[in-house]
Amino acid sequence: MDYYKFFTEDNRTGQKSREKYLKKNYSNLYNIIMEYSMNNSLNIPFKEKIYHFLNKTKSIPKCLECGKNNNYYNINLGYSKFCSNKCAKTSPIPVERQKECWKQKTDKEINDFIFKRNKTYEYKYGENWLKTIQNNRLNNVFEKYGVENVFELSSIKIKRKKTLKEKYGDENFNNKEKTKSTRIKNGTQINDSNIKGWLQYKKVVTNKSITNYRNNESVINPDGLIRGMKKYHIDHCFSVKQGYLNNIPIEIISHPCNLQLLYYKHNLEKQDSCSITIEELYEKIRKYS
Repeated sequence: MDYYKFFTEDNRTGQKSREKYLKKNYSNLYNIIMEYSMNNSLNIPFKEKIYHFLNKTKSIPKCLECGKNNNYYNINLGYSKFCSNKCAKTSPIPVERQKECWKQKTDKEINDFIFKRNKTYEYKYGENWLKTIQNNRLNNVFEKYGVENVFELSSIKIKRKKTLKEKYGDENFNNKEKTKSTRIKNGTQINDSNIKGWLQYKKVVTNKSITNYRNNESVINPDGLIRGMKKYHIDHCFSVKQGYLNNIPIEIISHPCNLQLLYYKHNLEKQDSCSITIEELYEKIRKYS
């Protein structure tokens, strides 16, 4: 008998995996499974005993982060890699695996992924999906903790200082050089050798953007939102910094199709990220023209 097929085929209701049913209708198979479990001291639910019998395993897999027993899913999936979501988020293993996966992707694959993701968000939340998601996040955090950012919580501040103290011996430790090199590597900070060119690019883009905003205010700001330091800012959908790093012409980055009004807190949170791809921007400009 092919035991694996027996339990996985024609068993949508899971009846064959129930101890009473198996004991009554397939007593020989039941006895074999129980004997295997006793020999390996598997004091676990019957469905898990079936899994261990089929896979000839003798113990429950341990969490890769804390070493506790993992959770069981089913015969096909077996056990989880981690015992809880907390361990899964704490462990560096999934993060490193994800990084390696992204490194193997081509630029086209990454751009296709971003394009598909943005389209999904737009379908789900509407044209202003970025604002909607940001507002939902702020509202959820505020409802749960009473603050707009969890880093404002005293418990988080204390925990952060404790971690820095244990890891570096200083609760106010800040490895500026490491932060700088990481940001340059990730494309979120300009290399020192390119600072002069970046500042010139940014200055021209800013001036042209303000001019384009004034000439197209009814299109960019149809709701008449009030601009100000702590009100609404002119934001570039495809960020100025990414424009410089990707050699995008100033005329494209400062184009009215790349400008929007964003609440100052949301704009500060957005920083150098892009709410659209460069392909989407070019398409908007093409339609605009």
